Amino acid sequence: MTRILASLLLALGVQLVACTTERDDSALPLTTEEQDDNALPLTVEPDYSALSLPELTQMAEAGDAKAQFNLGVRHGSGQGAPQDDLHALNWYRKAALQGHVQAQHNLGIMYYEGQGVQWDDKEAVYWFQKAAEQGLDESQFNLGTMYHKGEGAPQDFRQAVNWYQKAAEQGHVQAQHDLGGMYYEGRGVPQDLQESAKWYRKAADQGEVRAQFSLGNMYREGEGMSQDLQEAANLYRKAAEQGDMRSQVNLGNMYQEGLGVPQNDQQAANWHRKAAEQGHAGAQYSVGSMYREGRGARRNFKEAANWYQKSAEQGYADAQASLGNMYREGRGVQQDFQKAMHWYQKAAEQGNMYAQYGLGFMYDRGQGARQNFHEAANWYRKAADKGHVDAQHVLGNMYREGRGVPRYLSEAAAWYRKAAEQGYVSAQYRLGYMYEKGQGVPQYFREAANWYLKAAEQGHVSAQANLGYMYANGQGVLKDYQQAVNWYLKAAEQGNARAQLGLGYMYEEGQGVSKDYQQAVNWYQKAAEQGNVAAQGNLGTMYYYGRGVSRDYQQAANWYRKAAEQGNARSQVSLGYMYNMGHGVPQDRALAYALYSLVIADKLLAINEHEKRAMKNRDIVVRRMTREQIEEGKTILSQWRPGQPLPTASKTGRPDSR
Repeated sequence: MTRILASLLLALGVQLVACTTERDDSALPLTTEEQDDNALPLTVEPDYSALSLPELTQMAEAGDAKAQFNLGVRHGSGQGAPQDDLHALNWYRKAALQGHVQAQHNLGIMYYEGQGVQWDDKEAVYWFQKAAEQGLDESQFNLGTMYHKGEGAPQDFRQAVNWYQKAAEQGHVQAQHDLGGMYYEGRGVPQDLQESAKWYRKAADQGEVRAQFSLGNMYREGEGMSQDLQEAANLYRKAAEQGDMRSQVNLGNMYQEGLGVPQNDQQAANWHRKAAEQGHAGAQYSVGSMYREGRGARRNFKEAANWYQKSAEQGYADAQASLGNMYREGRGVQQDFQKAMHWYQKAAEQGNMYAQYGLGFMYDRGQGARQNFHEAANWYRKAADKGHVDAQHVLGNMYREGRGVPRYLSEAAAWYRKAAEQGYVSAQYRLGYMYEKGQGVPQYFREAANWYLKAAEQGHVSAQANLGYMYANGQGVLKDYQQAVNWYLKAAEQGNARAQLGLGYMYEEGQGVSKDYQQAVNWYQKAAEQGNVAAQGNLGTMYYYGRGVSRDYQQAANWYRKAAEQGNARSQVSLGYMYNMGHGVPQDRALAYALYSLVIADKLLAINEHEKRAMKNRDIVVRRMTREQIEEGKTILSQWRPGQPLPTASKTGRPDSR
């Protein structure tokens, strides 16, 4: 409520208002005594509205309270007399001192507003009290308001309730609304939601917008009554049709969510737009989002940016963050990283986590500011602390990579967990991987499988592949080849090389599926062409032995070479054997010697099967080599690095037979 509590009570035809608290005896039949010729003549009250100013002034100066009140009205309104607040105040006072209730009320208003007199809340309370005690509902309401706000009298909620109650019981609509509010909040009375709803209903039935809105809220939330979304929507509609912005927004929200009304994006957009056009910042943001998403209106990024701008300029943080996004992405506006930073900063300073994430992103990418990973991590953390799931995931990455923060795997795992628990699929996968490898957390296959499953069920390809591997090997789950095939197939069909490798192996071994070398070759081929080293080695073996394909030593050597060049020990041994035997390649023992030596790496003791095999084969081949071939083999060994092409032949080539 502003400083204006209620309007001055004006004379309606001057006399009519002035006489509202008087009984009009002229309308009653005459009594026997009044008809007696000896009775006193009947006094008929004058029509004050018809009196001229001099006549009215004369009566007022003679002490007629009603004339004094009406003269005050004329001077106050400037109708029928020169407008003069001081004169109005003077005549109201004269009438008020004689107990004229409406004059007392108007005098209170003038003191409250400082109209014709110095503003004085205490004096206003004094005159409102006088009129209120005579039962004038307007003064009762005003007096309740002043006690409620502590204006002109100490704040006293009980007194506020007392006067609101008196006015409300006379049907005063604003008092009914405010009394409902007092019961709702438990101010001056024990909280009583049913009593609150009763008074809101009385005011709402008289068309009081605020009461319709408040009662709508109570029906929506089921406060003091059974929840009734249809009634809530009905009340919001009544207030919305009177132009109430809050009700327009709430009704729009209900259409958007299909609560109490059929879901209807166009109706949602319609009501949000009505509120937006009145300047409601939240509605302007909603309209912008509808244009951005093409929901309830045709997608239009320019319109979206326009409405975001209106809302952002009112300080609405979500709109500022969204406008920052529009400028960063160049949607609906010309791309401008500086303006994006400007709006992100404004929203971030209000604690908006989306803007904080946006600032982190800008510093991370060096957009609108010099790239600064430390500053990026700082803003990501602010957003992550508020639960922003993308920020939590990115912060996990930064701790895992040591980017902008110290490399700290346990901290990375902690942030991944926060995002994973919100259902963020990449974080679920990453957390599963850390449990599988024991990075930042104790190695725990069961927990790894749990997180892989959550991510896999959301379609995360790598999680599906890894889960297939865990089922195939019984890691963290009971070994189950059919489940392994199921998860491998989901990932393999999406092009995941590890899953294609695993599926090829299942077909080769007949695990979870019937043994099928052709299918094995098919899946090995797909993975091998993506550079999967194990698949390349396996495909070489399939060609070498003619499993699922015609035996082809040259193809076998080709795939073994691809894997060997990536450092695959098994393929290095196999390719060495083929050079030793001249299978699919010219016989070249120097190359065979070099390949075997790559696996052994001058180890005195062989550790695994491939190293044992390489050591044995090298011992065999070296007995058939010349010193020159051995030296050349050592030269090849010293010059080659993983990832580099292997020579296809040595200078010495095939040795003389012994």
